[in-house]
Amino acid sequence: MSRKSAAIDNLLLPCMKDFVSSTGMKSFIYLYCTCFFFLATQLYGQHPPSTKNDSNTVLKILAHSKTIRGNRDSVFVLSKKALTIAEAINFEKGIALSKEKMAGYFHAKSDYANAVSYSLEVIDLYEKLGMIEESLLQKVTLSTIYKHIGAERSTVDYLIKGLDLANEAEQKAEELKLTFVTIESLNNQGIILRDLRYIQDKPVLMDSAHAKYQKAILLLESLKNDNNTLQKLYNNISQVYIEHLHDYDQAKEVLDKAVNINQESNSQNNLSYNYANLSNLYLAKKDYKKAKDYALKMLQIGNDLKRPHRVLNAYGHLSTINKEAMNYDSALYYQEKKMQLNDSLTNLSKTEQIADFQTKYETVKKDAEIEGLNRKADLARFRTWVFIGGLVLLSFLALLLYNRYLLKKKTSEELSIKNAEIENKNSVIQAALTEKETLLREIHHRVKNNLQIISSLLNIQSSNIDDPSVLSSIQEGQSRVQAMSLIHQNLYQSEHINDVDIENYLKELVNYLSDMFTGSNKKIEIEVSASDIQFDIDTAIPLGLIVNELVSNAYKYAFDKRDSGKIKVGIKALNKVDYELNVNDDGEGLPKDFDPAKSKSLGLKLVKILSKQLRGKFSSGSDNGANFTVFFKDIRAYQAQS
Repeated sequence: MSRKSAAIDNLLLPCMKDFVSSTGMKSFIYLYCTCFFFLATQLYGQHPPSTKNDSNTVLKILAHSKTIRGNRDSVFVLSKKALTIAEAINFEKGIALSKEKMAGYFHAKSDYANAVSYSLEVIDLYEKLGMIEESLLQKVTLSTIYKHIGAERSTVDYLIKGLDLANEAEQKAEELKLTFVTIESLNNQGIILRDLRYIQDKPVLMDSAHAKYQKAILLLESLKNDNNTLQKLYNNISQVYIEHLHDYDQAKEVLDKAVNINQESNSQNNLSYNYANLSNLYLAKKDYKKAKDYALKMLQIGNDLKRPHRVLNAYGHLSTINKEAMNYDSALYYQEKKMQLNDSLTNLSKTEQIADFQTKYETVKKDAEIEGLNRKADLARFRTWVFIGGLVLLSFLALLLYNRYLLKKKTSEELSIKNAEIENKNSVIQAALTEKETLLREIHHRVKNNLQIISSLLNIQSSNIDDPSVLSSIQEGQSRVQAMSLIHQNLYQSEHINDVDIENYLKELVNYLSDMFTGSNKKIEIEVSASDIQFDIDTAIPLGLIVNELVSNAYKYAFDKRDSGKIKVGIKALNKVDYELNVNDDGEGLPKDFDPAKSKSLGLKLVKILSKQLRGKFSSGSDNGANFTVFFKDIRAYQAQS
């Protein structure tokens, strides 16, 4: 179809087409519109703009968006306008560049679903166009989005996604000798590893973060042409020196370098981050005066630049510093200021949104005025003929549309009311679901903390007990409490609040039991196999207690006369409801006359009771060591089947 034919078809609104579907009527209108379109274009003196001009327009709009500072909504409007034009002419590079801008907008607004969706589209488009460097940089950006999702939800899954993506970008960039991409990916990996260190409580991850930052700094120092990225790396690596290595002199050295770079470029916002880390440095050294001085500098910059989030961060620093210095009145004062500012940010964002919409209006208005001045003479003639032709056409179509209009108006009003009701109900339901999930996470967190307190009390109590049998009983109770605590920990850290990753949970549990029962003179190897198995809390807690008892028994009795051994814990699905648990060791094995039904052991009695609770059965044997088997059901699946 020609461009002229397409333009004519666009004049036929969907509601009109319902009434002009007959061959004769449509032919008449098509002829009329052809004549009208020809006359209008002749009078106007122009043909439709070419594809080349359109592609230049897209690039000019995107270039203009780069000049706008601090007004994300205006940038988004321009990007969307560029995307509309680019899609109309199938300008793939323009589509990719526009969507990259829009992904950045959604990221800044914490709309992570759209940010991820647009980023993935951009990566595919850049790869299709052979723009490998741009594709890798977008992968680094996507890794940052995953990092923010993981950090806000305190979950490992998205942080691991971000880490893997940044590592993938680093490997490809090194292969293609794209040094800048390599540096950015290394920096992102360092940031994510630092977050993982605190979520997973693995200090060794800080060493990995340190290595990533050092590698990036060495690469960047060799380039000597990107001080902004260099100061960012200095600032980030200082956190490792302060929080992990406690090398305060080295931290001071790199922070001084960052400060010098930012003072030379008068980058006040970057300086506020440097001052934040200097404040942390002196707080760690218990030099409260200097810590407070740098926090106040950060506060001053935040106020000068009108950046409420930097001010909020400064209030938090000042509250912590004064609390450590035992200036409790000042600590309370800054904490209250922080809370007040945090509460006001929602209203502030609304005010900024109004200002952004005003800016968008003024921008569009200005563009319209410029275009109007350039075409004023031609438009005068064109409008006259458009008015005459449009009046004739509308008069003709009005006769056909009037009855249909009345019916569609009534239907549309009814649908609008129903849609509004549905949207309102959906919003209420979504808000309730979000609140419920937040409350459940908080409950699991508090239950876990309470169980940890009980475990700590038992630990304190055991330190004063000399009787081995009493001490053993205390330790058994402590391990049972820990088994339940780990369940709640896994639940509040999991992306899915109702499910426990059994393999991950059992590994944490057996590691805890290994620390409790294995001395320095014994080397007991333990193997856990339960891949891709998840249970809810009703199945996970009894199952965890069963494993706790059987593994504890293996540690206590299987290796009395040996310095080494092996324990295997495995769970496999028999079908969608039934599962089999096996706990085996290669120790001395069970006595020949052993009968679990007659055993007086509290642990084995507990195993039998919990097996029945899981609608299962418990058995034992002795083949190259002790073997225990529990056939049980997934309670949730079992109840759904009943």
